[in-house]
Amino acid sequence: MGTWRSLPLRTQDAGDINQDSVIDIIDALLMVKYWGSDKQAADFNFDGTGDKKDFELLAANFLKIDPGVKEVPKKTRKHNGKTLDDVKEMLDIS
Repeated sequence: MGTWRSLPLRTQDAGDINQDSVIDIIDALLMVKYWGSDKQAADFNFDGTGDKKDFELLAANFLKIDPGVKEVPKKTRKHNGKTLDDVKEMLDIS
């Protein structure tokens, strides 16, 4: 007879484009780079394009950390003077 085993499931919120376990300004700036493309890392809703819907998911999860990470990475709110509001402006999102 077989043995029943359970494995813990890890969840991570949408938005971690660079997969460093934190959703921050670096991910938002990468969204600018991949805007309108089919880059899977920026397509959080799996509709084939990194767009406003995907950015909204990133923004909703901004500064969240992967709960399965033991050593918490540094959250970055600003990079080279750019903030999340600057990225919204760059993408013409109100």
